[in-house]
Amino acid sequence: MSDQHDRRIKDLIRNREFAISFMQQYMAKELVALVDWDTFNLDTANVEHLRQQHKDNVKQKEISDLAFSFKFKDGRNGAALVHIEYQTSDDITILIRTRHYQTSYLLDYIKQNKDVKKLPLIVSVIYYTNKKPFSYSLDINDYFQNKELANKYAFSIEFVDLVRQSDKEILEHGYISGLEIVLKHIADKDIDSALSLASREMASYDSFARQTLIKYMSDYSDLDFDQFYDKIVSSNEDLKGDIMTVSQQIEERALQKHAPILKAEGKAEGAQEKALATARKLLSMGLEAKKVSEATELSIKEVKALEKDLKGH
Repeated sequence: MSDQHDRRIKDLIRNREFAISFMQQYMAKELVALVDWDTFNLDTANVEHLRQQHKDNVKQKEISDLAFSFKFKDGRNGAALVHIEYQTSDDITILIRTRHYQTSYLLDYIKQNKDVKKLPLIVSVIYYTNKKPFSYSLDINDYFQNKELANKYAFSIEFVDLVRQSDKEILEHGYISGLEIVLKHIADKDIDSALSLASREMASYDSFARQTLIKYMSDYSDLDFDQFYDKIVSSNEDLKGDIMTVSQQIEERALQKHAPILKAEGKAEGAQEKALATARKLLSMGLEAKKVSEATELSIKEVKALEKDLKGH
């Protein structure tokens, strides 16, 4: 029944006249005055997510009901998302899903407009129908266990750009500094210049972390095999055991990688030897070189060389 309700309302609001009237009614009045309503049209943005149906523990794809694009009178872009919510239960996820639709729309907008420099303003309307009133807050920070901290830090972003930090700054980061030195200099394509520093800083890590970082650095080093490991050991002799382990692992990996090739080459050599033996036998029986070549798939040159060897004997 709820799906039927959603479809009927959605079909009506797709109508441009209904849509404009709807948005002028529910959009903030300041924005209504700023929109160029001649540009207001149904959009085709791909805005969807997987919604967990808690009762049956089933995930289903859910699409934001309607998306409209428009321009403001100053020429800037805008978008309106309308969510038809015909509810029989009190759904705490409505506000969270609306946030998700907004970010999904922006990601799709960037995908469709490769050279975009600025994003459109998004206005969302939740069109809610339920016998019971919506009992949850419309302030998303109320959803967190600690609202005071949520007000300060929810949805905030710590942006870390290692390449822009000096080695001296990174060394003040404590335990993680060894990893960050490696990451920075691999990104900067100069890991060889930081091998000594990285080797000293990773000394306190466990063997798994040390060996992982050594392998990682070796993948991006311009030094040859022996030079790379000599430089590591000369910087920190305690890493000698890790070097030997990593060296052995790399050798084993190389053997596994080339094993099929070596096996194929061995088969080819065996087939060649068998063909030569067959050719000798056929030549000794007096078969002419051309026919021996056809029978063994050896070249005429190879067969005639065998024939010459046989006659020499």
